[in-house]
Amino acid sequence: NIERGLPSNLIKSFYQDKNGFLWIGSDAGLVQFDGNEIVNYTHHIASHYVKDIKEFNDTTFIVVTDDDVYKVTYHLSVYNFKSISELYNQTDFFFDYPKKVFVDSSKRIWVGGLQSVFCIDSTDINTFNFDESEIADSYFRSFQFFEDSENRIYILSYYGSLFRFDENEKGVTLIDSKL
Repeated sequence: NIERGLPSNLIKSFYQDKNGFLWIGSDAGLVQFDGNEIVNYTHHIASHYVKDIKEFNDTTFIVVTDDDVYKVTYHLSVYNFKSISELYNQTDFFFDYPKKVFVDSSKRIWVGGLQSVFCIDSTDINTFNFDESEIADSYFRSFQFFEDSENRIYILSYYGSLFRFDENEKGVTLIDSKL
């Protein structure tokens, strides 16, 4: 809680890295907790509105804020924060208020924005825009993701429409309009 050093009592996400540190994201920033001490890392990200944190691999995790997505790599206790738009040399790129992140078995990073879904692979950022009827009217939640046993990626809109990513077409197909 705030009395013990958290920047906010409104926690949006948390993640435990392979070093055993707990990372806590809130609308007031990003902190690391080692079991005793809270260390503030908000100065490493442009926005203090942290929405989601997910593991990418054993030495990297993803942090989503209201205006960007960060890859955080670490070795021992040294953490390096890099903006996805910076890593891909897309300085004019805007993530459309990202809320949710998902890392699939192919190590693609899927980000749910307010009006769009972004798929970040090893070489590019792909944007999938949705019909206005699928756009969330909430700044708290957007698109959700899951992967089935055959490694197919599904996207669920705020209003309950189910989409599947088509690997061959590199596009998104509507499966069911209202679950």
